Amino acid sequence: MLDILTNSTLQPLLILLLVMLLEKVIAWPDQAHPLTLLRSMAETMGKKVHSSKSNSPTQQRISGTLAIIVLSLPVAFIVTVVMFFAEYAFFFDGVLLLIALRFQPVMSGSKKIQQALEARKKALARNMLSRWTLRETEALSELGICKATVETLLLRFSYQYMSVIFWYLIGGGVVALIYRFIYEMSHTWNIKLRHYQHFGRPVSWLSFILQWIPVRLSALLFVIAVNVSKAFAAMNKQRGSVSSHTLLLTLFGGALDLQLGGPAYYGMQKIRLPKCGGINAPQVRDIARARLGIYQTQGVFIAMLLLMSAGIYSMG
Repeated sequence: MLDILTNSTLQPLLILLLVMLLEKVIAWPDQAHPLTLLRSMAETMGKKVHSSKSNSPTQQRISGTLAIIVLSLPVAFIVTVVMFFAEYAFFFDGVLLLIALRFQPVMSGSKKIQQALEARKKALARNMLSRWTLRETEALSELGICKATVETLLLRFSYQYMSVIFWYLIGGGVVALIYRFIYEMSHTWNIKLRHYQHFGRPVSWLSFILQWIPVRLSALLFVIAVNVSKAFAAMNKQRGSVSSHTLLLTLFGGALDLQLGGPAYYGMQKIRLPKCGGINAPQVRDIARARLGIYQTQGVFIAMLLLMSAGIYSMG
């Protein structure tokens, strides 16, 4: 057993499995979580550096690029120094991953929205949904709430859970945390909001690059875990090139046989996105089906990790 724990090749996989479990059971309040501080830093930076849109689009993009550097470098430097001098580096690596791998509040939030809809409390459901999505929720119907909840749940699973794991496996806890910070910046300075249309463009590009591979791998895992044939049938219907956002919704929606996408309002601005996925309109019960699909995907991924660990140990 000691050989397994001290094996340098197996150690990251074992830490990942342990942290995935801890993330589900540890109730870490938002006000005490480091990501809340990082989001607050991004919001403050956005307000100070980009207080108005009087600058040209080029100047706003330059400011957005500098904001990424000014916020990211100190965080990267501090955590790297701590890791360098730490006697038990693997412990701090796990802590950094636990900070970055924060997703359980989204799962529990979707369950509360589902319960509110089942109790016919649409106003409460809209209010809770507004905490997890940038789109306008005040005028959403029950169908709109269900669709937005399913989309938010599945997209965040890909962007802020599986992508974090991908970058942890590539570069450890430091890289996973930096990725998550960049994701939080892209969410705070989202280009769908008119105010950040140009200022948020650099971090949006950076997020797109960092997410390109992991979101496709996460969608593939989801499809394998839920329904391969329906997912690829939905892909065949989707003609022409599509964005990563639409590609994910097509595969997720196809696997669940739910129609996702379509127009949405962000900051009083209507953004038209293609409808994609399956043929059925999302209903309240489909929020639970989306969560089940995520659990199934996590199960497939854990099984893969265990098989990899067994293979590495047997070869050692």
